[in-house]
Amino acid sequence: MLLFDNKLLYIFVEIYQHKSVSHAANALAMTQPAVSIGLRRLREHYNNPLFTRVGYEMQGTELADELYPKFLAAITSLEAVYSFTDDFEPSTAKNMFSLMVSDIGDMILLPKLLNLSQQEAPFIAYNMSISQKNLKERMQQGEVDLAVGFVPELEAGFYHKRLISQYNVGLVRAGHPRLNSMKSDSMAYFGERHIDVSNNEGEDSLVERELKSLSQKRHITVRLSNYLGLSRLLLSSDLVATVPKILAVQLCEDHDLQLFPLPFDFYNYPIFAYWHEKRHKDADHIWLRQQIFKAATLVQKEIT
Repeated sequence: MLLFDNKLLYIFVEIYQHKSVSHAANALAMTQPAVSIGLRRLREHYNNPLFTRVGYEMQGTELADELYPKFLAAITSLEAVYSFTDDFEPSTAKNMFSLMVSDIGDMILLPKLLNLSQQEAPFIAYNMSISQKNLKERMQQGEVDLAVGFVPELEAGFYHKRLISQYNVGLVRAGHPRLNSMKSDSMAYFGERHIDVSNNEGEDSLVERELKSLSQKRHITVRLSNYLGLSRLLLSSDLVATVPKILAVQLCEDHDLQLFPLPFDFYNYPIFAYWHEKRHKDADHIWLRQQIFKAATLVQKEIT
């Protein structure tokens, strides 16, 4: 059995990527014979040629194609171990935190988070995503540090903390001819044409799911994948949107729009911060969560 030298991981990956032993040697600052010896050890271990020459290139076998993502993951884990430190000094830290935040979070929470964190940690950076696709696996693998939203499937193996109560309201252009009716009459509300917003392609929005559970149905004229174009559509039509109040307040400040309370009982979804148990005790992650909690507190104060 091969006593696995960490260098073999890098040799395999570089040959796979460069399709050349000599180019892999250059990338690794190793001699070509040393890389060839490493390749021979890998071939003996797996009892497979791993790479075969086709023209001027070393093409990976089916087994090499299968092993490649595993080798990449192993290198990522090793480098995380090598670079790990329990010390975290915000004023000098240069971390890049990866967050999954809904587009509402981008518009409402992110400005406050940046303002707070830049005061303490001017070199911290954020990589923002709104996609929930494979979120659980991405967080388990460390690709996403923290998620903000309403994600009930993040249960086992995850911590969570309630940040904000997400109260839904109606939103229309100022001067909408039937605004007063919609404030008090659910029939008037359901009689209108609506805009629906769902961040998850092909899935009903939270609003639609809740209305279906109440055996209610809206006439959807437009479906959007995010809230970025919502204001323009509302301003140029008599369409109605049902959105969280935290977003409606901001949009009304920026545009000639009017929010109104929904004329029926509607479930109010909380917004949580979620993080995997692997990151729970990390000093940098504790600092990140504190900034998120502070930003959410400021948002909550503005809407109450």
